[in-house]
Amino acid sequence: MILVLEQWLADYRVPVYRRLQERLGEDVVVYHAAPRPGEGLRIVVPGQDTGFHHEAVPTWWLPGGQLVLADFRRALRHLREARAVIVRPLIRDLGFFPTAWWVKRRGVPLIGWSHGFSHRRAFAPDRRLRDRGHLAIVRYVDAYICYTDDARRTLAEHVEPERLFVARNDPGTEGLIAVRKSLEAEGRAAVRRGLGLRLERYVSFIGRLQERKRPRELLAAYAHIVDTHGADVGLLFIGDGPLRPELERMASELELEHVHFVGARYGEEAARYLFASDVMAMPGWLGLSVPHAFALGVPVVSRYVGDGLVGHAPEAAYIRPGENGEFARADADAATFAEAILRVLENRAFYSRAAAAHAENVPGLDGMVDGFVAAIDYVTAPGE
Repeated sequence: MILVLEQWLADYRVPVYRRLQERLGEDVVVYHAAPRPGEGLRIVVPGQDTGFHHEAVPTWWLPGGQLVLADFRRALRHLREARAVIVRPLIRDLGFFPTAWWVKRRGVPLIGWSHGFSHRRAFAPDRRLRDRGHLAIVRYVDAYICYTDDARRTLAEHVEPERLFVARNDPGTEGLIAVRKSLEAEGRAAVRRGLGLRLERYVSFIGRLQERKRPRELLAAYAHIVDTHGADVGLLFIGDGPLRPELERMASELELEHVHFVGARYGEEAARYLFASDVMAMPGWLGLSVPHAFALGVPVVSRYVGDGLVGHAPEAAYIRPGENGEFARADADAATFAEAILRVLENRAFYSRAAAAHAENVPGLDGMVDGFVAAIDYVTAPGE
C-alpha cells in the first residue's frame, strides 16, 4: 500500500492517484487537509467515489492564512502496511517535520512532492531563511518529486540528483485533447454561437480572479485594444473570486461592451468557453491554466514578473515565446501587454497549432505517474 498525505485533494488529482493505483496494482490511500478558507478550490468531498480510499483530516489555519496545522495522526495508523509514504509538504505546515520524523522513525520510506521552492522569487537558500526551509524539506525526505525538469535542475545544485524525480503536472490533458477534437468537429463558430458569443475574436482569462493573477492589468490591456483596434474583440473571464465586483465596475466605467464574466466553470463547460477564445491571457501567476489552454489549442500570453519565470508556477516554462505563446516584459504597460496579445491574435492559426502540438507531444497522465513509480522504486529498492 502507498500512503499519501495531501495538502488538499483537488478534483484534478483524482485521475493521478487512480492511475497510480492501477499501475502499481496495490492500494493508494489518500489523507488530505483542507485548503485555506476562501481559497475557492474545487476539492473532493467526503464520500465522493474516486476509485481509491480518501479521508479528510482536521485542519486549522491560523489567522491570516500564513500557518496551518494538519492532524495526520489518523493516517499514520497505516504505517504498518505502507510500502512508502508520499507527502505534499507546505513550508507553512507546523506539523510537517513531526509527521515526517514519525514516518522515518518507523522505517517507512518518505517521498516529497511539490514545487520544491517558492517560485515567487529567485531561489536563494544561502540568503533567505524560508528558502533554507524549503531545501531542508527536500533534504530530509528519501526522494523528491518535482513538477518540472527546470525545478529538478535547480534543486540538483543542492541535493543528490539521483534522489530527484519529475512528474509533470497534468490537468487531464488526454481528456481535454479529446474534448478539443470534438469541438473542432463542431466548429469554433458554432461553439461561440451556442455560448451566445457574437464576435469573431475573443481573449480569455481562466482561473481565480485574485491579486496574484493580475486580472486588472488584462482589463486595462483589453481597453487599449478596443481603443486602438475597435470593438471587434471580446474578453471572457472564466472564473470567480474576490476581484470580480471591482473588475465588473471597471468594465462598466470604461464602457467595455463585450466583457463577459461567465463565473466559475468546470470540465467540458469550461473547455467550451476556452476553446471559443483565440488566446488565453493572464498577466500574473500562471499555473495549470497553461497546459489546460494548450490541450484545447489555445496559445497563452503572459508577462514576466521577475527574472526568468520567477513569479509564475512551474508550468509557465511550457510557453515558448514566438511559438505557442508570448511573454511581455516585466515592466510592460497596458499598451505593451496589448501588443503581445495582438501579435497572437493576428497569427492565431500558427500559435494554435504549436499549442496543440505541445499538448499532444507531452507524456500526459502516464508520464506524470511514471515519475511517481520511479521515485517509489528508488526508495523501496533492496539496500535503500
